[in-house]
Amino acid sequence: MERVLTPDEKLRRAEEIYYRKKGINAKESNKTVNVPVSNQKYLLKKMMIQIVICLLIYCSYYVIKNYNFIFSKDVIEKTNQVLSYDIDIQEMYCKVANYINNYKYFSEQNEETPKEENTQEENTENVENTENTDAVENVENNSAQVQETKVETLSASIENEKVMKVEESSLNQAQLDANEIKQEYSLINPIKGQITSRFGVRTQTEEVISPYHVGLDIAANEGTVILASMDGTVVEAGELAGYGKCIQIQKDDILTIYGHCSKLYVNKGDVIVQGQQIGEVGQTGNATGPHLHFEIRKSGRYVDPEMIFQ
Repeated sequence: MERVLTPDEKLRRAEEIYYRKKGINAKESNKTVNVPVSNQKYLLKKMMIQIVICLLIYCSYYVIKNYNFIFSKDVIEKTNQVLSYDIDIQEMYCKVANYINNYKYFSEQNEETPKEENTQEENTENVENTENTDAVENVENNSAQVQETKVETLSASIENEKVMKVEESSLNQAQLDANEIKQEYSLINPIKGQITSRFGVRTQTEEVISPYHVGLDIAANEGTVILASMDGTVVEAGELAGYGKCIQIQKDDILTIYGHCSKLYVNKGDVIVQGQQIGEVGQTGNATGPHLHFEIRKSGRYVDPEMIFQ
């Protein structure tokens, strides 16, 4: 009568048969196996690095914006211009997540199980090992299918969000700010003249011309008198980087700026009424000819003056 083998004996016997077929000595089979690190650990590490980078960028913007003694006014103006842009953090995050999921370095690499043709004797002795292997493969296949389904669902939700944003929000922040200003205040044109450069992106033909214009350029003869577009208090009057001789008038959270002046009639701290003469047109600072650079800001955000004068 044949002796019944215990589970441990069956396992050892299966290992001996496997190593014998491979030509490996069973005593030398115990080697260190490099187990691939889970994909989730890679993603967690990348996410932590991204969070640290975002914090560093935010801190840099905060320092540039709030500490004038470190950075020049020109750097602060450019930083405010960048910060005024509308940034969709959710959309940026989804794009980064999709890029990481699709990048082959972070995709899970499943090792193929070597297929061996077993004899009737080996099949009888290794039936339990085969069942366990099939169960593991089924679990891995199910996990892969679940992950693919999640990626497809995330992509579909991103597309739906984009469509909803386009349909639900036809006005951007600048238009909303312009509407609020028109409802609460009544502004007048500071001078009469031809508009030579409008608000927004423009062609940079010379170095002194910025690629993105945050105001309205109105051409006029040098010496033309400039009127205050709205009443308020003069918060700055003097030289300001590329603006040349410049006047800044504040009322509530609205700031009006008059740049490239040749003469200034007002000083810092003066209380101004709408229509008051405050200076003369010139071409000081970064200017290619005599004109007035007229700029409007609401809570630090740039607003297209033409939206208000429409």
